[in-house]
Amino acid sequence: MTFREILLENSFEEFGHIIKTNLESKICENKKKVLEILENKNDANFDIILNLKIKDIFNEYLISDEFKKNIEHLEEGENAEYIIKYIKIANDMADFFLL
Repeated sequence: MTFREILLENSFEEFGHIIKTNLESKICENKKKVLEILENKNDANFDIILNLKIKDIFNEYLISDEFKKNIEHLEEGENAEYIIKYIKIANDMADFFLL
């Protein structure tokens, strides 16, 4: 699914809920408001992101400077085994989005 589709998705209906609770209604409203705000920005970058699949957004994060900085920060206080597991789990998360 693309980021836009996720914001438009009414996931509560998929779980068989016939009557939405107030919280579920608020969440759906807020997701639509977020999408409306992002679309009204008229920013080409937002449009690109909204049309990317979540797996692609996550994969972009894995190769980003932000992720590298995160690893560097971990290296200051964590052992190598923890960091290796952290990176493996992050990469496995990318596979999760393929399901």
